[in-house]
Amino acid sequence: SPIAVRCYVKAYHYCMENFNLKPEVFVHGGSMGGISSTNLVLSGLIPVIAHSAYCPVLDTYNQIFLHPWCDGLPKYALGKIYKFDKDESGEYIYDENKLAGFNPSRNKKAETYPVPVKFWHCIDDPAVSYDITQKFVNKIRENGAIAYLRTFSYGGHEPQLVGKFINNPCGVDFFQGTKLQITP
Repeated sequence: SPIAVRCYVKAYHYCMENFNLKPEVFVHGGSMGGISSTNLVLSGLIPVIAHSAYCPVLDTYNQIFLHPWCDGLPKYALGKIYKFDKDESGEYIYDENKLAGFNPSRNKKAETYPVPVKFWHCIDDPAVSYDITQKFVNKIRENGAIAYLRTFSYGGHEPQLVGKFINNPCGVDFFQGTKLQITP
């Protein structure tokens, strides 16, 4: 929502004003953070180098509204934040116009994605539809922008846990004296 984007932009400016950091950033999101991070990138309000996400929510209608998780909480939040009307039984009525461009799958800006993007998604994800991520990536690529999708046949909603540990990963694989187990 615009609320999330404004919060991230304010946090970015706070960091730039209070710490000695380079201004360009990498943006990452996971699950519901996929839609927030995508909307942040599409806003153009901060200088993004590249974007990545695990099992990203990318479609407010097909994912949040039609197939919500957590007993429907995302659908309820969507209706409340965007002030959707309710029908006679008290159910929210989806209204794309009230989203004002905050649905990445229907945002024209997403078709020519402004930065390289890579998503990791398991085909058997029970929470977030893999098909929507694949269509999103395909549309970006069809329009000449850089987009990748790393697919796993299994793993559910946790692609970072899929696969055997890599014996000799590049980069730093120790944290506070503990060797990290890196997967593909």
